[in-house]
Amino acid sequence: MSDLSDDIRSAFEHTKYTVADVSQNRGQVRIELLEADAEADALREVLDTVIDLDDVFGPNVTTESTDGQGVRTVVTFRQR
Repeated sequence: MSDLSDDIRSAFEHTKYTVADVSQNRGQVRIELLEADAEADALREVLDTVIDLDDVFGPNVTTESTDGQGVRTVVTFRQR
């Protein structure tokens, strides 16, 4: 795991969020949170503590449901 992934995990874990996974693939970062009701603005604020939002391209906050794992909040973005 890269330093960015470690920093992102740490920032979210030091807030009220429980991180299920942080992954990176070809410049895209994906953060899975166990909370299904996380607010997009609050998530962006946490993300801004780790990476300058000017370096974030196409941030997206969605929810997804996986069989047997319940609903999760997923934050994705591309790093410039």
